[in-house]
This record gives sequence, structure tokens and C-alpha cells, in this order.
Amino acid sequence: MNLLNEISRFVSSKIPRNNTLYNFFKFYIENFDGENNSNMVNNGELRLLKRILPKLKVIFDIGANIGDWTKIALTIKKDLNIYCFEPSKATFNSLIKNNFPVNVKCHNFGFSSRKSEEDLYIFEECSGLNSLYIRYGLEDVWGLKPQVKKEKIMVDTLDNYCENFDIKEIDFLKIDVEGHELEVLKGGRKIIEESRVKFIQFEYGGTFIDVRIFLKDIFDLFKNKNYSFFKIHPKFVEPINKYSQKLENFNYQNWLIMRNRLK
Repeated sequence: MNLLNEISRFVSSKIPRNNTLYNFFKFYIENFDGENNSNMVNNGELRLLKRILPKLKVIFDIGANIGDWTKIALTIKKDLNIYCFEPSKATFNSLIKNNFPVNVKCHNFGFSSRKSEEDLYIFEECSGLNSLYIRYGLEDVWGLKPQVKKEKIMVDTLDNYCENFDIKEIDFLKIDVEGHELEVLKGGRKIIEESRVKFIQFEYGGTFIDVRIFLKDIFDLFKNKNYSFFKIHPKFVEPINKYSQKLENFNYQNWLIMRNRLK
């Protein structure tokens, strides 16, 4: 394998610099890996949901934003019991304008590792990027400067909510909270330890830089738990049996954590 790598490096070093060729192969690799593509239709998310949602019932949409994900989920199975959580007041007002059916419950708060009041930093141009952390370095990618505006929001824990509302099991837990994924999961230690969540989908990417955490921190949280990790690709879902530093590239991507068979 080392010899093959050396030969590949030698051959590639003889190819003249070509930005077009570089960008083409970069795009191909990212597309194959399902990275830096937020379009659910072709990044593998929709394909996955169509496969598993028909068998499920209780869905948590954490970081519901204006409700696009929930609307798609309902087209797959209209009688899903979906719990939407969106902490920003303005964004929540847009969420409830969808007039979802009675099987969709919308809540104007978020989740974390403890119950508290927090500052949510606002991107008025793009509510989907609102975060509990000030984000830097988005000028080149999104044309966005670091947030200036902020609002006070309430957060609770998954464990508290499930206990208070008698939620015995969550079939699908979708988390899109712009870097706060680890803290949300920490707030659900009890239900995770008790294997009361079947599927967890979370985002990984540049937001982890702002929080100064790694994908490894998510893996560590599930160490010795009854769960397995999968990376979502456009055409398949790849089992990841163990953590590797090769996984840490901070490209936007979606991951699935699946409960193993109960003993």
C-alpha cells in the first residue's frame, strides 16, 4: 500500500498544475462523500428518511428553523408524531405559520446539557445559521460577517423533557443546532444510556471549529453504549466501526447514530 501511494504521488507530481482539474475532482470527492451539500434531495438525507421513517412514529426535530425538514418528513409519513423545537422567537413565528396538523407540536425553546437561559447569536440573512456561538470566517463561504445581534433563549435537557412529558422512546432524533450538537446529546445521557432513542441524525462541520470540539467528542460520548455510527452518503450509508483522525475535516456532512438490537 505504501508503494502504491508513493507511485501515485510521483505520477501526480508530474501532472501540470490545473485548477479546473483540481476543482472537478474536489467536487467529485465531496459529492461522493456527501460533504458540503446541504440539499436533502441529493445529499443522502432524503433517501435515508424515505427508507426508515415509514417504520417510525415519534420524531424530534431539534433546530426546526422554519419547518422545512418537518414538512419533508410529513410527505413521507403524514401521521408521524413530530416534536419541533426552535428557540428563536422570530424563527419560531415563521415555523408556526406552516399550520402543521395536530400531530406536530411546536415548542419555542432549545436543548442543551442543562436548563438555562442563553444568548443566541442571530444571522438575520440566514436563520438556519443562528448559533449559540459567535461564528467567524464565513465571509468567503457565505458572505456573512460575525453575528452582532443576539436574543435571549431558553434551553432545557432532553432527559428533563422526556421525563416531564412521559416520552418513553424517541424513534428519530434529528439535531441541527449549529455546533451545539454535543451539548444537546449530553443533556440526553439518561435516555441514551437506556437505549431509548432508535436513530440520531446530526450535522458535523465548520461549526465544530467555533465550539472547539471534534467529531471524536461525539464518538467518545457513545463509547460502550448500545449504538453504532454511520456516515450518510448520497447513495449509501457507510458504517464507521471506530473513530479515526482521518474523519476530522470539518466539511459539512450528516451522520447517523443507530441503536443496536436490544438484548
